[in-house]
Amino acid sequence: MELPAETIELLRDEALAARCREVIADQLSVLGRQMEDIQATRSPFPMFARKEAKEQFARSVRTTEQETVAVRQLQLQVQQIEAHLLPQLRHALESYLRQASPDFLQIQRGIDAVDRWSQRLGQLSDSLLAFARDVREVRQAEAGISRVRAIASVREVAQRIEAEELGLAKLARDVEFVLQNSTSGVRLPDLPELRRCAWVQRLAVLPPETTGPECTQVETETRRFLTDGLAAATGCAQSCREVCRTVSDCYLEHYWAQLRVFARENYATDFALERDLARLSARYVDAEIIRAQGQLTANPFIDHR
Repeated sequence: MELPAETIELLRDEALAARCREVIADQLSVLGRQMEDIQATRSPFPMFARKEAKEQFARSVRTTEQETVAVRQLQLQVQQIEAHLLPQLRHALESYLRQASPDFLQIQRGIDAVDRWSQRLGQLSDSLLAFARDVREVRQAEAGISRVRAIASVREVAQRIEAEELGLAKLARDVEFVLQNSTSGVRLPDLPELRRCAWVQRLAVLPPETTGPECTQVETETRRFLTDGLAAATGCAQSCREVCRTVSDCYLEHYWAQLRVFARENYATDFALERDLARLSARYVDAEIIRAQGQLTANPFIDHR
């Protein structure tokens, strides 16, 4: 899949902006050395120096300072251009890689999987809280219809929990694809083996007087995870998200670096500082100002939001 023409144009502009930045940096270095040479001509005894020498020294300093200010304005201009250009190019390359690179797409799916894993973990915590509550009701219920209803409620929640855990496990596999080559050592945590449907099924056939201690233990284990394990799992998911995004950024930067070399060699051969600065400023800085003014005209209260 070839790069879109719009992305190639952005790469060319980035290469030209980099050339502008380098030329300006060289000019500033020359002016810096020039100022050092001028300062070296200053008499150690200014009061004894001739008037013509003092005036010449002052003119040289003033001229060099003015030239330096002018070149620094050009440097600021390049910074403004890149501030608008680079985010556009990054977005364009990310969109391209999502379509052209299966590995990059899988990385993005891994990032999305971490977010959905965290969301489902929150849903699981709600189910576990209901499970602990219903187990307590089973323990407190006497034999008869109330106990049958309590066990039915526990069974329903247990089935929901097992389905949620299966979904979490599937998402964790997508995340593991991204993390498998990472040296960070960060992984999504394994959830504890809390007894679910099989235990509830066994509970239904045991006499109520024999299941009290076991119900208490299961409720305690569940609430302990909600109190301690859930926070640890959430923190681990955040770390995984950061690592996945780092992997994504490294993949993009590696590909981008290769494109930069190619663009520099092929797209930025015809270079003229003043011409290219003017064109790039018009395309990125001036265009952004016009866009912002258009938004302000459409909504005069935009600055007060």
